[in-house]
Amino acid sequence: MKKKKNKSIYVKSAKSTKKEHKARQKKNPVFAPDHKGKFLRNCKKFLGILCMLIGALTVITMSIRSSHYGTGWSFVHYFYMMVLIAGCFLYWNGWKSEKRMARFRYYRSFMEGKEYMLFSEIEEITGRKRSFLQKDLSRMIREKLFLQANINQEGTCFFLTKEAYRRYQNGQLETVYVQEEQNKEKEEQEQPNDWENQLFSIHSMVKEIHNPQIINVISDICIRGQQIMYFEDTNRKSEVERFLCYYLPVTHRLLQTYVELEQEDLEEQAGDLVVILNTIGHSFHSMVEKLIEGKRMDIEEDIAAVEFMLSNQAQ
Repeated sequence: MKKKKNKSIYVKSAKSTKKEHKARQKKNPVFAPDHKGKFLRNCKKFLGILCMLIGALTVITMSIRSSHYGTGWSFVHYFYMMVLIAGCFLYWNGWKSEKRMARFRYYRSFMEGKEYMLFSEIEEITGRKRSFLQKDLSRMIREKLFLQANINQEGTCFFLTKEAYRRYQNGQLETVYVQEEQNKEKEEQEQPNDWENQLFSIHSMVKEIHNPQIINVISDICIRGQQIMYFEDTNRKSEVERFLCYYLPVTHRLLQTYVELEQEDLEEQAGDLVVILNTIGHSFHSMVEKLIEGKRMDIEEDIAAVEFMLSNQAQ
């Protein structure tokens, strides 16, 4: 009898505890607390709903009465119509503020512990256009969600601390971030070749697999990967990069583990891997369809689902 081996294919990255986060925030706060503006947002939404209800019910009631008695609209009709419009605006404003706060929490999740970030890095992580990120982050600075942040005049770097921005103004950080920008451009030029190598490596492992289901899934992933890699639409570049930079290494790692389990006659332990690989294959298929149809794919949601499956498999 062979001993069953528990192979972990995924290790969660270490996260700072709440106490450490609070201590850092208290000492030199960079981010506003989560509850900032919560009361105002809730008030806007509540007043908005109230005004919409009062305005809509009054306008409908008075319109029915006017049509019954054959009278036209009076000043009161128009007043309550304005109340209805004001209610819609208040609710919309509160909803937009909540969405902005949710984006702030997302930005904070990958910016925490850093002094500055290049906009090219933020684009890759979020999949958003630079123009949107610049406007969004600038507004968050004005609303004091980022307590020390600044953006340089060229719009290429987001500084989270006043100290980092001061060093940049004195010329101490300029060479560093310019060098990083150049390295980024060099990596972007080399990226397609790296993706091709990963796809070739994934495809070459097919001959070591005996399960026909996995062979079909991997073959399909390689075909779809080529289609995604050479999709000609510069507006979808960041989306394509985010997708391939995550899914290709994960697929390669999972496949290596599956091959090892097959070679050691431990296929019964590979059930979860088969499910995850099928899910990844479906993601590749969906991505091609979305690119062809000109629709955006919620890559972060798909990645979160795969990460959850991987973490469960590792336990």
